[in-house]
Amino acid sequence: MKNLILGTALWGWGVDKNTAFAMLDHFFANGGEMVDSATNYPINKNNDDYLLALKWISEWVSINGKIKTLVKIGSVDNSGSPLFDLSPPKIAYDIEKLQSYLNESLFCVSVHWDNRNLDDQCEVDCTIDELVSQAKKNTFQLGLSGLSFPITYLRLCNEVSDKIIIQVKENISTSDSREFYQKYLPNDKVDYYAYGINMGGMKKGVNSSSSIALRNIKNNHDTLNKIDQFIESNAPIIQLADYNEFALLYTYLNKELNGVIIGPRNLDQITHSMVFWKKLEIYNNDIIKGNLHEKMIAIKM
Repeated sequence: MKNLILGTALWGWGVDKNTAFAMLDHFFANGGEMVDSATNYPINKNNDDYLLALKWISEWVSINGKIKTLVKIGSVDNSGSPLFDLSPPKIAYDIEKLQSYLNESLFCVSVHWDNRNLDDQCEVDCTIDELVSQAKKNTFQLGLSGLSFPITYLRLCNEVSDKIIIQVKENISTSDSREFYQKYLPNDKVDYYAYGINMGGMKKGVNSSSSIALRNIKNNHDTLNKIDQFIESNAPIIQLADYNEFALLYTYLNKELNGVIIGPRNLDQITHSMVFWKKLEIYNNDIIKGNLHEKMIAIKM
């Protein structure tokens, strides 16, 4: 069974604290198990908001108890710049802070944005050594996200017994990120979790407060028209109410992915996604027999 993970990238950037808490309440009350965050969420270029999403999670955990939290570290600020610090002292500092925020709720620590190449392998090895040491001492898993040269982390896959959790941007338009990692890292050592599955919130019409507008994302209307045709022609097999359900179905049927990180903006959206995800689990066999994934792949050809 694939993991459905609650993302927090927009917390403090289109999602207020009360809404975030309401979504956490609903998510964990209805079978959710893991929340994804990062030290630089939200990436809204407001320095005062650095660590904000984690602070909200920490407060919720202090009230409600232990959960599984995946946290990405490395970015030096929340401006969206590629600057990072993955030196052993900074890793130790960040993990100590995360432990103070989350304690037993810290499930996985992941590298976030590393542009170093093979010429920097000695530095990367120091990063790996510190991550492995911290993971063994504090009993959490390790992950990767946003690597420019995945081969530099090959040794990490062989240093730990748990699988490495790798976050990749994957949707109907692209699988490039995952395929790039698969060139260099062994499949049996990693689990791939997809984010960006609905391309920032697929819509033909958007308003200024939508996630598409916040991130200045442009949709491909030709792709959206093809998705509309797919939804209509396959209605006898499964009813899809919107593009979000299409994106969830595509991810659910993708055998290369072990989970999906969703980024709802409100309680209605998270409720909708969780209800549909459970529907997929119930009707799994009928969906697979319909060869829907093959038809979906054809959309991007």
